[in-house]
Amino acid sequence: MKPWGYVYETVNLVNGRMYVGKRRCKQGGLWHPSYLGSGTILKRAVKKHGRGSFIVSVIDWAFSEEELNQREIQNIADYRAEYGADRMYNISSGGDSSFSGVERTPEHNAKIGKAQKNRRMSQSQKDHLREINTGKKASPKARANMSASRLGKPHVSPEGKERCRQANLGKVLSPETRAKISAARKGFVLSPEHKAKLLAANLGRKHTEDHIAKRVAKTKGRKNTPETIAKMKLAGHKRAMAWVDRMANGE
Repeated sequence: MKPWGYVYETVNLVNGRMYVGKRRCKQGGLWHPSYLGSGTILKRAVKKHGRGSFIVSVIDWAFSEEELNQREIQNIADYRAEYGADRMYNISSGGDSSFSGVERTPEHNAKIGKAQKNRRMSQSQKDHLREINTGKKASPKARANMSASRLGKPHVSPEGKERCRQANLGKVLSPETRAKISAARKGFVLSPEHKAKLLAANLGRKHTEDHIAKRVAKTKGRKNTPETIAKMKLAGHKRAMAWVDRMANGE
């Protein structure tokens, strides 16, 4: 059985605002990938930011007009509850008012999750996001909110770490990239709190035999330049003097 219509989500890549609407399928049960929506406020936003600043995706399917109205109301209510009405371009509750108050089913939740999980942005959309966000700085309040939301959560899952490792395996940084990294780190000084955290995290840590063997193989036969040797001597002298100061202070 082919779907009668679908519920879609249109997202503004500039400010993150969203619009949820419904649409009758084309002949053969196909959706309209170029259709962004008919909302008044949405149309104004499209005119202001341009069609290239919006992406649209299907979040639900329906097999009758009645079901389509119901699912539109359902999705609009859920989006408002999750993201807030101020982030929505929708003015009305959608569909037919006789279906208001419908709760989303677990199956519907699974469909939305699947639709969001498989969605990928095109390179042009990524470039647009990079362009509009370059140079922007989050406010202290926004930084605090982001920090609170990530508290206690791992930055990267084990699967994510493995994917990153595989993607970068065998890669060699170019001299230009190395120079950029060096310039970005120049003059950077760790705070005492940061140093204490690093010390606590690495205290008692032992490298595996494989890790030690890899480091030995990597540095075997390498000759340091006179500049590097001078830097190493200076760093060693500073560490020795710091140790003498700690001993003198009874630490």
